[in-house]
Amino acid sequence: DWSSDVCSSDLRILMRLFPPSLQPRSPMQRFTACGSTVYLSATPLRMVHLIGGFTFGSLPQIFYRSLAEALCLEKHYSVVLHPFPFNPFVPDHWSLALALYERLRTLQLRDLPRLSDHNPVYLKRDSHVWLGHSLGCKLIELLELLSLPPDTRHARSEEHTSELQSQFRI
Repeated sequence: DWSSDVCSSDLRILMRLFPPSLQPRSPMQRFTACGSTVYLSATPLRMVHLIGGFTFGSLPQIFYRSLAEALCLEKHYSVVLHPFPFNPFVPDHWSLALALYERLRTLQLRDLPRLSDHNPVYLKRDSHVWLGHSLGCKLIELLELLSLPPDTRHARSEEHTSELQSQFRI
């Protein structure tokens, strides 16, 4: 950060001399929104939503931080680290996916436009991609089913089940 070596009185003077529109912009900004850690690139090309398994995914800001920063700084992707809300006593993945879906919608509709100055990259659906690790991949598949229109969910679910049965000869 450009102001880390400046004391607070000097910072106030600099803020008067250089209003926010003239201050140097960091290549990456980090926020917490809807329980997720958001890394916004200054020049975003895509939005990557990352969810890990129940071990690493429970603290993504620690275990996936270097990956998120590298994607943000080197590839110009903005990254959202979604925590995996695992409860070993209730292994109901549908309820986890529904809770994540609600948080994701709040993040996309309320927080991202506000945090990103209404950048069009964040508003286009095809700019968002998923990256999963371990059990996070299963949640991504459930989220994809939830994002389909209600009349096509059942048909898609049956297609997916028949594909799995043919692959694994269930």
